[in-house]
Amino acid sequence: MRMLQRFLVALLPILALLAACGGESSADPFYQAVPKVCDIVSKQVISPYVGDVMGKRTDFVAKYVDKEGGVTADECSWDHTQEVRSGDRLLRTYSRRLTVVIVRYPEKDDYGYTGAQMAKNEYESTKKAARDTNALIREEPGLGQGAFLQTMGSADIWLRYRRGNLIVRVMFNIFDSTDPNVAKSENRQLLQSGVLAVAREVDAKLASSR
Repeated sequence: MRMLQRFLVALLPILALLAACGGESSADPFYQAVPKVCDIVSKQVISPYVGDVMGKRTDFVAKYVDKEGGVTADECSWDHTQEVRSGDRLLRTYSRRLTVVIVRYPEKDDYGYTGAQMAKNEYESTKKAARDTNALIREEPGLGQGAFLQTMGSADIWLRYRRGNLIVRVMFNIFDSTDPNVAKSENRQLLQSGVLAVAREVDAKLASSR
């Protein structure tokens, strides 16, 4: 009887490993559908950075995903533009735009790669491209299974991260018609703070939606 007990105790780690291999890894959650982005980003988080505006469903990035390969996406943008006029004369245009895109990879592709593997491949390749072009600002811990910030032009900051079979992109832009140095340090800090605040809310909603 004692020998049987020892055998069963020794077998437990192997059974646990087999169970883990047969199911989804907790480190790589699988999402069956793309969340509706406009519904998961709150006005309370957006308004300090863009203004008191409603999100609008857009497809600036989402329309380019590989739909035939089973890739789907949802996208939402928040825009706020101010114009300063003197009579009919336009003196200044100042705008902010924040866009969130969530791209979902299917459970498997024709070559047997899982959605998490495909999302990881995209994440790693885009991070390498950002590093190679000196656009990478830094990696950002605490979001999904990896996140990084990068510059995109003179007044754009992007944050990209992976959660399971999802890739999340948060893009923030400032335009000022009178300021050629719109990417000055205070705006750069605003852009980074905005994409991080939105990404953290999105990640918390995604984590709790499963």
